[in-house]
Amino acid sequence: MTPILNALKPDNFLLINDRSRKVINYLSNTKYTEKLTEYPYINLTGHNLILELAEEMQKQNIPAMRDDDLFDMFCHWLVAVKKYNFPSENINSTDNIYETNQDEKINSTSSNKHLHKKFLNPDPAIPKSVFLERSNLKGEYTLTQCSQETNFPETQLTQWIRAINRKKQAIFQGPPGIGKTFLAQKLAEHLTSGGDGFWELIQFHPAYTYEDFIQGIRPQSEDGKLTYPVVPGRFLKFCQKAALCQDTCVLIIDEINRANLSQVFGELMYLLEYRDAKIPLAGSGELFSIPENVRIIGTMNTADRSIALVDHALRRRFAFITLSPNYEILRQYHQEIDTDFLVEGLIKLLEAVNQEINDPNYQVGVSFFLREYIEEEIQDIWQMEIEPYLEEYFFAQPEKVDEFRWDKIKDLISE
Repeated sequence: MTPILNALKPDNFLLINDRSRKVINYLSNTKYTEKLTEYPYINLTGHNLILELAEEMQKQNIPAMRDDDLFDMFCHWLVAVKKYNFPSENINSTDNIYETNQDEKINSTSSNKHLHKKFLNPDPAIPKSVFLERSNLKGEYTLTQCSQETNFPETQLTQWIRAINRKKQAIFQGPPGIGKTFLAQKLAEHLTSGGDGFWELIQFHPAYTYEDFIQGIRPQSEDGKLTYPVVPGRFLKFCQKAALCQDTCVLIIDEINRANLSQVFGELMYLLEYRDAKIPLAGSGELFSIPENVRIIGTMNTADRSIALVDHALRRRFAFITLSPNYEILRQYHQEIDTDFLVEGLIKLLEAVNQEINDPNYQVGVSFFLREYIEEEIQDIWQMEIEPYLEEYFFAQPEKVDEFRWDKIKDLISE
């Protein structure tokens, strides 16, 4: 029944389900059940509770959402995602709701006072702001662990992390096969560890749009009728989740330069530079700002011709970190797995190939060869991945490709 009432008059009737009922009972110290006769009372209590929380929710810079929709999302997060352990005495459905103080529930003034008192100190497990509930924090992923797994020194990682936190958005750029995405994931794991933060990854492509990333109209069927609501995109959804966290949240945008960035980002171009600002979104007109705890890490393949789409206005808003083939990573990897493969011959060959390419944007990376069974796979890797890449780069100079055909270089690797 409540979904129908809410759909007809969302300002008057709340959507009540098992999750929202648990949260309302807990924060307001009530014992409502799912009986229809109790809906007027839980509806009133819920409205009063949302009024109490509204100011706190606005502090979190939640974008493009009504207070009641945000409260419903919070209830889902606390019950279904965080799986908070509510004290059983607050949700005992066997108690009669009419045996409690009905005058307090019906009188909005006394109810507000009661709710406010409960909200200030609901339980030692939930701090003053329930949105910062931290009972399920992630384990620590230290900088030392990150250094060991990426084979970059801690000093270098520290510098990059400092740049990410200073600018709040950074792009790792370099030729293919140098581990840009892997490094971004490990740094995101480090930045979000030890707290309630999280990280997500999306990949841009030429068909990616503003509607996919920020918000846009999406046709939906409701009761046999076609409607056209404004639906939040991936970035808005990410920000809505991040605003419920206290700690750092990281969005990784893989292949960031493959989309038309000026079109995809829209108003975000302004907000990336002025993080404290709020501006109305083009679709809904609602004010939006990027939560303070959001970090953006992009990866960019410098061998991709679409790099030209990254204009100077966007470059000014990101810290750009250039990566190049790190042969020490290749050396350490094969030393650690203790194979009989003679990695030094491969390193000398890659150095020769990259010297012939003579362009840092198109060098061959080492991640092609970070394989446990490299001895059995290297011929396939070279003939099916490296040679086609060289054929494209030296399209007008086929004689240079011939110098690095498998039949001519296979003996060099074993030296």
